[in-house]
Amino acid sequence: MAHDPYVMLRHPESGELKPGYFGFSRDNFWTLGFVWIRRYPPFFIQNAGFPLCVIAAFSLLFLLPQTASVVLDSALAVPVGGFNLPVSEFFAVLGLVLLLIINAGLSCSCNRAYTHLLLREGYQLVPGPNEQAARKDLHLPGHLDGNG
Repeated sequence: MAHDPYVMLRHPESGELKPGYFGFSRDNFWTLGFVWIRRYPPFFIQNAGFPLCVIAAFSLLFLLPQTASVVLDSALAVPVGGFNLPVSEFFAVLGLVLLLIINAGLSCSCNRAYTHLLLREGYQLVPGPNEQAARKDLHLPGHLDGNG
């Protein structure tokens, strides 16, 4: 599995090194955000609430039809493309689509948010091969295209 691009960050007082990620998070996208349990658990807790609720609802409505019949009247159906889809399955599919859209949105922003969190905590970029790309993606001063 290809990993997210990163640049090393060093805290000037403690000397601690941490990777600062940037760009689209393929790791976040493929793991539905669970990669943050390993990388930085508080960040996972902060960002995982809504996707976990959607997963729970999807599980209850789609994987356990007996639960769906308690929550929703299974006799109801939603017309979709020429056939009638039971309401429980409609909401399960809607939840899955919503989860994928939210996951893609979080994957676009989570690396930048995490690295900015580290920068606010006092970490500084360590010169390296990805430094200029990170500065450009993170909108930090000092990148070579003349805009920062």
